[in-house]
Amino acid sequence: MDFSLSLKDCFEQFLTAKKAKGVVDKTIDSYQNTFKAISKHLLTSINNSELTSEHLLTMIESMRNSNLSDKAVYDSLHPA
Repeated sequence: MDFSLSLKDCFEQFLTAKKAKGVVDKTIDSYQNTFKAISKHLLTSINNSELTSEHLLTMIESMRNSNLSDKAVYDSLHPA
């Protein structure tokens, strides 16, 4: 893994790999929806090497403070 890539770039590589493996469109859509939900609360331009647990905790706190239910926060972090 290239730790100099942004989270967004890594996600794009992840999607490309999944598509190459033949993952169905419904699953790809689920991945994209989850990333979109998380992106509202986490700076996705940050490099992997800079990501810390503090960033993730702040993201979860932001999700909770935006009036998302605990279930919605959980579902965003644990896609089907």
